[in-house]
Parts: sequence; C-alpha cells; structure tokens
Amino acid sequence: MKFLGLLIIFASLNISASHQSNVIILVLGCHMNDILEDRMSTALRFAKDLDRPITWFLSGGTKNQIDSMLNHNEADDMAYFVSNTNTEWKIELDTKATNTAENFAYFRKWIEAKDNAEIYVVTSEFHHNRASSIMDGIIQNPVKWVLGTKSCTWCDKDEGIHIRNVSDDIKKALAVYSKL
Repeated sequence: MKFLGLLIIFASLNISASHQSNVIILVLGCHMNDILEDRMSTALRFAKDLDRPITWFLSGGTKNQIDSMLNHNEADDMAYFVSNTNTEWKIELDTKATNTAENFAYFRKWIEAKDNAEIYVVTSEFHHNRASSIMDGIIQNPVKWVLGTKSCTWCDKDEGIHIRNVSDDIKKALAVYSKL
C-alpha cells in the first residue's frame, strides 16, 4: 500500500512538472487580413487558457510589392495583437517566409536551438491538411494544432490546387533551410 501511495505522488509530480513546461505557439501568416485576424484571435483565446510561459513564433513575410515598399509584413501585424494582450509573452518574428513551407523551414531553424517545449501550430481549418503535410516533410517535432474557422469563397479551391505542389514546396523549403 505504501508503494501505491508513492506511485501516486510520483505521478502527480510528473503531471505538475509537465504542466509547467514552456509552450511555443507558431502562428502561420496569411495575406488575407480577415483570415489572419481569425488565426490570431483563435491563438489568443487558446493562449489565455494556458498557465505556462509562452513564446510566440509569428511567421509571415511580405507577399507583394506594395507591402514590401511599405515595410509591411504579416509577422509584424500578428505581433501587434500579441504584444497588446500580454506583455510577459516572448515574441519571435519570422518576416522572411513567403509561403507555408518557408514558415516551417524558418521555424525549424529557430526551434533547433530550443529546449523541448510543447508546440502548437495555429492555422485555419481549410489550410490544416496541406500545412500538416508540409510540416511533416520539414519538422520532426511533435505538434498540436489549433484551428481557426474563418474561410473564404476561394480558400478551399485554392487549397485543392496548392495541395498538388506539397512535395515541390517541401523540397524548396528544405533548400531554404539548408542555407540558413
């Protein structure tokens, strides 16, 4: 009976220790403002329920020439939401990635220098299948997904086209990664 009591205490300590682990939340950018805002509000609602240190990795560069001329990128837009919600959260920005595969390539390089952490990837439901396929080809870390529900008229159709290019996207992203 004494052994069973020690086992329960040990199990409680393990649960407590894992509860205190760091959390990394990777949010994938989007060039469509309403989709990006949905991903961020989904991520922030999720993060508010966590009682652990959080580091945000906000990934999205400039997608067009106008944004480039204005020094505008998705990561900075997302950082505005995060920094105005909780000043204790750490924020890492990837302002170079221009697509989903590059999001994961830059994240992979950054995550290599980090201790083990619980990783959550935030994207949209319509984007999850392709993002998950790409991630599996670039990152070996286990992740959990947090999905926003906002979609658009063209989103599903575009995903159907882009899913055909996943292997090429992975190859290109791994080439980017190897140069980092």
